[in-house]
Amino acid sequence: MRKLLQSNIESHTGVCGFCDEIKILCKSHIIPEFEYKTLYDEKHRMSVIQDTVPGGRYIQKGFYEYLLCTGCERFLNSEYESFYSKNYSNLLPAKLKRIVSEFTIKGVDYSRFKLYLLSVFWRILIARNMPFSHVKNQMHINPIRQLLKSKIPPCESDYPLYGFLIIDKRDGEVFKEIITTPRLIRISGIPAVMAVFGGVKWVLFLSTGLKMPPPSIRQNGLLVLQVRDIKEIGEIRRAISYYKYVSS
Repeated sequence: MRKLLQSNIESHTGVCGFCDEIKILCKSHIIPEFEYKTLYDEKHRMSVIQDTVPGGRYIQKGFYEYLLCTGCERFLNSEYESFYSKNYSNLLPAKLKRIVSEFTIKGVDYSRFKLYLLSVFWRILIARNMPFSHVKNQMHINPIRQLLKSKIPPCESDYPLYGFLIIDKRDGEVFKEIITTPRLIRISGIPAVMAVFGGVKWVLFLSTGLKMPPPSIRQNGLLVLQVRDIKEIGEIRRAISYYKYVSS
């Protein structure tokens, strides 16, 4: 038993993605578990559909892999994720009272909100396993890590984030029941990472000093989300179409 335990620990020893030291690694989530809560059924399962894999499957937790040591995992959880989960995980309404082109929330903590989202995208960039392994941009992993370590957020024009609130325009319901596979994309030649979670399609531009329209997360405490019908979000439209195909 002791030999088996020792072998298991050694197999998960490696370089921590955050402190860059060789340590025993713990199972780290990529997208925080609380972002999945609207996806689980009564048996705490969610359906995973991949357009490259026939059929579908159920999982009972989000995606994890051995990325960080315990200390660094604890730091990211306590500094960013716990605060966000407590204060902002229920920020969006279940339904819009009226259909608008922009949805604005006042009084958002710019520093904690932006650093939380940067921490999620940073995890996506360093993840090695599917469905995140194809999202790679080594150039920005260390700069974002240094921002997270310092607890100092970049200004609006550095790593700007744009959010699109996903609703069903027939009744205004906010669509929180899907998380898509993140994608590395280019917009006007600028690299960006796109991911859908928590009812929002987020686009993080991997660049600094950009001269662009005001981002969604603003230093004056405003969170301004563009409102999009679920049918306008290509990633979700393809997922729904494929789900209908494999279920037929």
